Amino acid sequence: MKKKILFSVFLVALFFVPFFARADELTAETFAELKELNTTNTHVTYTGATLDLTEDFELVAFLDIKANTTLNLNGHTLSISGHGTQAYPVTVFGNSSLTINGAGNVQIADIYGFATAGSGSPKITVNGGTFTQTGDYYMFGVYDGELIINDGTFTTPYCVANNFGGYYRIQGGQYSDIHGKITINGGTFTTTDDYDMTFATSDVLVINGGTFNSQGEEGTTVYTEAPGETTINDGTFNASGTNSEVLYNDQGTVTVNAGNFNNPVTAYIPNSSITYTNTTGVNIVVPKDELVIKAFDEPTDPTEEETTKVNAALEEGFVVGKYYNITAWLTNPDDNTKIEQVEDLENAINVTLTIPADLPELQEGYTRIFKVIRIHNGEATVLSVVDNGNGTITFQTDVFSTYVLTYADQAPAADPAEDNTNNPNTADKIILYFSALVISAAAVTITALYINRVY
Repeated sequence: MKKKILFSVFLVALFFVPFFARADELTAETFAELKELNTTNTHVTYTGATLDLTEDFELVAFLDIKANTTLNLNGHTLSISGHGTQAYPVTVFGNSSLTINGAGNVQIADIYGFATAGSGSPKITVNGGTFTQTGDYYMFGVYDGELIINDGTFTTPYCVANNFGGYYRIQGGQYSDIHGKITINGGTFTTTDDYDMTFATSDVLVINGGTFNSQGEEGTTVYTEAPGETTINDGTFNASGTNSEVLYNDQGTVTVNAGNFNNPVTAYIPNSSITYTNTTGVNIVVPKDELVIKAFDEPTDPTEEETTKVNAALEEGFVVGKYYNITAWLTNPDDNTKIEQVEDLENAINVTLTIPADLPELQEGYTRIFKVIRIHNGEATVLSVVDNGNGTITFQTDVFSTYVLTYADQAPAADPAEDNTNNPNTADKIILYFSALVISAAAVTITALYINRVY
């Protein structure tokens, strides 16, 4: 998939450029001091406990957080711009933390946004606010430590947050011991680019709630790459692109315990051992290899064209019982819940129909036999059935469209009226009977071949 570029593009530049102090680094303890030192390409280390915005502010310097800091937006707008496209303007280092409190706005231009980095346990916590970004960049990058989002509204073309910890860990070298974690407890997250995703991870991602909207043509709400581990405990996940996938797992581990998942293309997690559904409003987790294909039937009204084709295909003595629309689904065998509709099958499956109770009453001594007519791609085909003797019949098929149950009532066989005991067989009669036997046997053989070929 094209989403594979997530963990391979810009990695060296992203990791090295913003994460180390410059020789000309300056220090600020208050918002007023930060405003005085706020010049392009300057690194300003913030050491104060709070950063209270008293007005709208455009940050053009690099802001390095090296103390536990609370950023209070206080209803103002923090704009971030002018830093180039290969670095994060705001970075939390070591064991420091940055807590962002709304209400207020954070507007990020065509650049990256916030990052956690360096040895230790850097942390960013977001408790609200409205975050917007332009350009195909990460709003948050987790290279070590943790990102926690409790609330807020986040809109960006490409990705709200990417957790790189696992990627660097499996690369070895100087940064092989880093660990990253993203925890989402709430908020609304929307991405809009063609290959967008709200969150991506190669390490630990835990989602406990929130609304996740991927609007890209081939987007996904959550992207997991090895050795990433994603756990979803709740939330609403909407992937609306015509080629999108609501969750994408590239050889990582995805566990879904609950949630609402909406996607026009697929109703399962590709490349994963976990499958879910909310078709009936109940969230189910089941290994994919335990799913089975089952057919579901619903009564339907025929079109005029279908009626014409069925009447032409009806065998002598048969009448129409009921029309059905039959579909095939991957289902959870425990409760028969539909998981994903199946259009094409490599092998035929058994379809069992309940004989309608409203068919005319069978006359005493008569026998009722059934056949099914399949209408597919404009062609009507008569299918043989097995009467199960329990009010159901079974037949086989590998295509799904309109099916018609037909039946015929056969009168009881009459007793032989002719007594042949005094008429010994002549040679001519023996030849005739032998010929009939051969023809009968040939018919049986032809029928068997037909069954083997079709089914």
